[in-house]
Amino acid sequence: MNNELESSIPEIQKEKEKFEIKSYLTKYLELQENEINKIDFIEAKNLQDQYKNQLYFMHDTRLENIKIAIVPDSLWVKGISSSESHAEKNLILFKQGSFEKDQNDPNNIAWMVHELAHCQDYLDDKDNYEIKMQKPAFENLKSEYTYPNNQVEKFTFTKQFKYLKNKGMDREYIFQTLKKHYQPEDLPFFNRLLDKIYK
Repeated sequence: MNNELESSIPEIQKEKEKFEIKSYLTKYLELQENEINKIDFIEAKNLQDQYKNQLYFMHDTRLENIKIAIVPDSLWVKGISSSESHAEKNLILFKQGSFEKDQNDPNNIAWMVHELAHCQDYLDDKDNYEIKMQKPAFENLKSEYTYPNNQVEKFTFTKQFKYLKNKGMDREYIFQTLKKHYQPEDLPFFNRLLDKIYK
């Protein structure tokens, strides 16, 4: 194989991945023709400011190539939170308004760490990731829903809370923030994780 062809293989692979991600998101977000072009993509290694610190906290170079899709608020799917991991695609979605607001907000509770932790957990154990999503983290908190009390969310929220504690964020502030976004029956799960981290 000549050198020119060899050097073009990674570029061809990148273009293929980009096309696959765009096709996937077009379907997932139910986009109209060309709306995908309104979405900005950034690799995790190119994140700035507070997000860069959140990436460094993970101590995992595999995460540097995770793609972050910054989706305009007008294209965001109602009913999903302001960020979402698609770990099996090496992809994180962020609602643009939240991404921009959280970027330099000292009071944001590190959703980038949370989503990166999903990708890390998937990379660590691809074969069992989906199984762990269905397995309760705490058996005696079992309910009809597997979210958030499952082994994957235990891993991701633990990383997130450790980062926040490391930054000096108050336990009660984190809990009160979560309380605004989650159901009362979810709160014992968060309390257990916070108790362990802030003991």
